[in-house]
Amino acid sequence: MLTRWVAAAGRAIARHGGTTEQAAGDVVLAVFGFPVLNEDDPLRAVLTAAALRDVAASLDEELERDFGVCLAVRIGVHTGEVVTRDPSAGQAQVRGP
Repeated sequence: MLTRWVAAAGRAIARHGGTTEQAAGDVVLAVFGFPVLNEDDPLRAVLTAAALRDVAASLDEELERDFGVCLAVRIGVHTGEVVTRDPSAGQAQVRGP
């Protein structure tokens, strides 16, 4: 179930120009503006949040049929400064406040 959710969420994030930075368990963290900064990154983040609601609803039909469960999705959008790291060092690329 989680593999399906993370994959579907990742596709929605990429479609809006974001990067899936971290996917641990059922948590998916999307980053906009890194590594490429766009003027409309905040809008892209909000559009992705709305798309993720639709993704979850669509995926629910599949999960209900296959596993007898539905998703309970919570989405937050945070803006602000982040610290970036060199991904070749094997560490998370982005850290927020």
